[in-house]
Amino acid sequence: MIFLQMGYDQVDIQARTGALFFTIILQSMPPLMGIVHTFPAEQAVASRETGNGMYSITAYFVSKSFSEIPLQLVFPTIYASLFYWITGLNPLFSRFLVFVLLNILVSICSTSCGIL
Repeated sequence: MIFLQMGYDQVDIQARTGALFFTIILQSMPPLMGIVHTFPAEQAVASRETGNGMYSITAYFVSKSFSEIPLQLVFPTIYASLFYWITGLNPLFSRFLVFVLLNILVSICSTSCGIL
């Protein structure tokens, strides 16, 4: 309820900054932690298979990143769709699409950082 329908005065501008910071953290940490927790189980298999010459580390990184994209499209889109309109950010639809795209990119980048 802190960020519900913010206005444009000084206090609400500061609240918008906090809301955007909260959004970036919320879109980056869960995907990152999800990968960090699952990667140790996959590391032994990936190390053995790359050591046997089945594929390179780059191929593993790219395939793992691409396999995570469907989840990284759905959840940030749902979150951004709710958050954007509830908080009363800019009502232009083009700005909303930019917000959704940035949420998706942050989520994908944090997943890739977790794989590294």
